[in-house]
Amino acid sequence: MSNQAAWIKSEGANLTLDSAETPAPTANQLLIKTGAIGLNPVEAKLQKFKIFPIPYPNILGLSFSGTVEKVGSSVTDFKAGDRVAVHRSSGHSTGPVGPFEHSSTGSYQKYVIADSQTTAKLEDNVTFEAAAAAITNLATAVSALAISLKLDRPNPKGPNPANEGKKVLIYGGSSSVGGFAVHFAVRAGYTIITTSSPRNLATVTSLHPAKIIDHTQPASSIVEELKAAGPYHAVFDTIGLPTTTTILGQVLAEQGGELYATQPPFGPLDLPSNVQRHFGSFPAAFEQPENEEYRNWFYGIFGKYLGMGLVDE
Repeated sequence: MSNQAAWIKSEGANLTLDSAETPAPTANQLLIKTGAIGLNPVEAKLQKFKIFPIPYPNILGLSFSGTVEKVGSSVTDFKAGDRVAVHRSSGHSTGPVGPFEHSSTGSYQKYVIADSQTTAKLEDNVTFEAAAAAITNLATAVSALAISLKLDRPNPKGPNPANEGKKVLIYGGSSSVGGFAVHFAVRAGYTIITTSSPRNLATVTSLHPAKIIDHTQPASSIVEELKAAGPYHAVFDTIGLPTTTTILGQVLAEQGGELYATQPPFGPLDLPSNVQRHFGSFPAAFEQPENEEYRNWFYGIFGKYLGMGLVDE
């Protein structure tokens, strides 16, 4: 079987369609024929802004869906013909470069190698497009909240009453990661404060946060409203820009604490001394041995929840 890929051949270069080797899966891997490819903001930022160094030439792409073609010798949970969605494995690295070390796992190609541990089976009613669009952003939101911020997971029996009144600030509720984070935390019973533009207000309102603040207004007004809505049990910045870092630093200045962000810092941080900012490749945390239970839970329920409509596209 011949393979084609969209290569980024040097730093900052445009994508180039070219041939690629068709890789063979090792013991715990799958070879998958892509059905749909997710386009994630980090990929454009890598190409245009070079937000962290990766090896070149490279095949970008963190998320995709498709059909299993071959399975490795140790794989027992998947078989040829299975419909699946994949978040690109970090290679068990905790840093942001990990997923991009091997071009064979990049989703911008016809045949892709996947780690069986970061692959989810899909229900028949779930489209490839919906699954590819959701898996990486949902993995980011769930890992950040459940593993990094140590929030409870949603319980099928209903929200945990013990979490009522615990305020969680999710900056950027109208973003894909932010929307998933709001949805997740509301279902776990937390009191969610988030932000949105007026244009996306109806969408964010449908997720049922306790309060939505307009993040298109002047920064001083955003800070004032967010401070008035606090104090906060946890803070997650799904935008991760210098402007949002500064805003959240001012919001947390009085109470102190930590905030977790989806992007690395761009230069020196403008933060009070009692506020710490953390960034990491959140989905990679699922691959750490100590988080095996979280990993099995997330990749086990992803396709089922998408099929039941409990995860919005």
